[in-house]
Amino acid sequence: VDFADGFGLLRGSNTTPVVSSSDPIYGPAVDATHVYWADVHTIKSGEYDTKIQSAPKAGGTPTTLATFSGSMLPTAVAVDASHLYWVDGRMKEQCGSIMRVQKSGGTPEVFASEQDGPHALVLDAGNVYWTNHSTNHDGQVMKAAK
Repeated sequence: VDFADGFGLLRGSNTTPVVSSSDPIYGPAVDATHVYWADVHTIKSGEYDTKIQSAPKAGGTPTTLATFSGSMLPTAVAVDASHLYWVDGRMKEQCGSIMRVQKSGGTPEVFASEQDGPHALVLDAGNVYWTNHSTNHDGQVMKAAK
């Protein structure tokens, strides 16, 4: 079982860091060979420098797939055969989004915009699913075709 402790990605009961960072790590997601995450550096309250990264599951030097600065706060990550998806989990009404970038890296693109507090994220062969918890505390499970 893989899980993140907020400072480094750890595996199983005999925890060994796969990667470490001086900033909080959000995600993770895995495919057959790599682990993916968001490394988020807080500039000041509500502003972040973020790197979407990957590394081999066995460990090694992280590869940066995308970078961005601003108010976007990635809180969940999912991966399929071609793309890495993440949640921009801002809690302002209709302000969050689902983003994605090619697994080889590149410019992030908006997959779903104007989402109301998106949070969790999962994929199947044809769709992306996520939850929204709005500022008035109701919720939704959303989906969109890839």
